[in-house]
Amino acid sequence: TFRTKVLPALHRRRTVDQLLLVHRDPAERAIFWDEHFAHRRWNGVMRGFCSPAVVGRLGRDPAFFAHVDMPNVGQHYLDRVRHACAVLDPSTNPYLHYIFRGNYLPGQAMPDYLNEATIGVLRDRLDRLEIVCGELESTLEGYEGSAFSACNLSDIFEWMSPSLYLRMLTALLDVTTPGARLAYWNNLVIRSRPEALASRLHTHTDLAADIHHEDRSFMYRAFRVEEVVAA
Repeated sequence: TFRTKVLPALHRRRTVDQLLLVHRDPAERAIFWDEHFAHRRWNGVMRGFCSPAVVGRLGRDPAFFAHVDMPNVGQHYLDRVRHACAVLDPSTNPYLHYIFRGNYLPGQAMPDYLNEATIGVLRDRLDRLEIVCGELESTLEGYEGSAFSACNLSDIFEWMSPSLYLRMLTALLDVTTPGARLAYWNNLVIRSRPEALASRLHTHTDLAADIHHEDRSFMYRAFRVEEVVAA
């Protein structure tokens, strides 16, 4: 909907291509974005398009906003797009290319898993994968001890109350090995290690902030890296 209806009403294809296909240094990126791309109409339309009302109708179930406590969701997303386009290099960001142009750009903006150096390794290791479809808590009941040495949790905690978040983290810690790292994103809802788990999890604040600053999946509010502490 954004690419086919909203974007063409705000910018010509030539302007979009200038944003994504031209490599600029950081100062030039900021100038192009602020002076040529993010005009008043863009800002106004995008604040509305990224609001909970519109996202809840077109993208996500309105119930996903149950724990969101943010005065202006649209402005938050607008700021994150600016970060991706004016601070980071949009010409090498495959997700921006897909959102704005409908495809990746071979040789310039590809997801890591599709790069030639990576895709062969992944194919060779497909037999290592075990795919389990199920609700997290009940799935974890099938494991015990140090079953996991790393956890990529996406933004799963976004939809949980603080009490359920604590319960899920505790269940994960019960089946992870000391030294294991948990990585997860905050989209709109802030979730980070509860004080009740301070003795079991160490938070890598600076590392997480550095990764979040450079993250090409740019829409998220924060990124977390937490390490399981030996008992």
